[in-house]
Amino acid sequence: MAGALEGLAQVALQEGNATEAVKFMSEAAALRAQMGTRVRPIDMPSLEQTLAIARNLLGEDAFARFWSEAQAEPIEQLLSTIPNAVSLGIASWPRNATPMLSN
Repeated sequence: MAGALEGLAQVALQEGNATEAVKFMSEAAALRAQMGTRVRPIDMPSLEQTLAIARNLLGEDAFARFWSEAQAEPIEQLLSTIPNAVSLGIASWPRNATPMLSN
């Protein structure tokens, strides 16, 4: 589940939605902490890049605010607000493409 949220964060950022990207990454981090799991080393560079780009786009204060707001939300609330695939641009992916989302 955390890997799926991290994948959604990367897609959201590619679509220009840094706010949603931060929220997805924050919730993924909270979920990983609850489960006691870590990001796979191979996934770390792309996740760090996602965070760095979002922080740069939003500024440190806004980034920190969105991160802490997402940390305080119950996972059910975040899941109920996930944009549909069309708004994330997933519908424009080739039909035979499979997004690579880590666990």
